[in-house]
Amino acid sequence: MPPHKTITQALAEHIQQLKNLRTQKEKEYRKLVYEYNRKQINLNVLADPHSDLYKKLKVEAEIFF
Repeated sequence: MPPHKTITQALAEHIQQLKNLRTQKEKEYRKLVYEYNRKQINLNVLADPHSDLYKKLKVEAEIFF
């Protein structure tokens, strides 16, 4: 019987490692999605001619160039 228990314990440990890996990958995925959305919002603000940031950058660009 002890070999079966060892296999059972090994499987339980492996399952736990897989759960931990899944949790880690889910966190990484959520972070990537958050960063993407944040950058997308920034791009939308930059592309909106009515936004204050767009107007400010346009004025600075006109002065610079």
